[in-house]
Amino acid sequence: MNLTGYRDLFTVYAAGQTEHEIYLPTLRECAHLDTITQQHCRASDANVHLMQAFDIRPVVLVRNIFDSVMSLLDFYNKGAFQTSYFRADWPVMDEETKIDLLIENVVPWYFQFVASWDLAEKQKRLEVNWLSYEDLVADKPSSVLKVLEFYGLGASRRGVAQRIGEIESEERKIRFNKGVTGRGRSGLDTRQKEQIRRLTRYYPSTDFGRIGL
Repeated sequence: MNLTGYRDLFTVYAAGQTEHEIYLPTLRECAHLDTITQQHCRASDANVHLMQAFDIRPVVLVRNIFDSVMSLLDFYNKGAFQTSYFRADWPVMDEETKIDLLIENVVPWYFQFVASWDLAEKQKRLEVNWLSYEDLVADKPSSVLKVLEFYGLGASRRGVAQRIGEIESEERKIRFNKGVTGRGRSGLDTRQKEQIRRLTRYYPSTDFGRIGL
């Protein structure tokens, strides 16, 4: 947004406990504008149909699933649990139980997320640009330039690096947590890691190497 001047567009009816499904009235209202959307949604048939109709090409961000669990734990501990269905009980749980809850109730969504976009790409329903969180954190300017290139936009590496520095100097503008890779190796025990790995058996045609499995 900073580089392009495009507007921020959250294309959902409501946040909170709802799935971030694309909302047609919002797309209709803003179709004539240059916009950028960041939201958590699977490649459901409805979402794919709308993206095809409005010529939306997605960048799909993925991250090591074990690290994602630790980031989720931080996110909920900092207050996000209040938008969950388990908000009445989260504050009194010990950390092991919290992690188990995330693995059993939230992590399956991540597998559906990866599997859905993988299938949409294989079926050539959408042109998907996969972006690794690890690559992004390791070299932010290069990752941003690749995204711009995907959309036929350009910028100088120096200019991109400068904008990133300016944005990160104002922490209130970003929702960056720790940005540390490998936290899941030490934060999750062997049982929890194996419980996550077992979920891959439900999607034998999906490559979960993208999320470290």
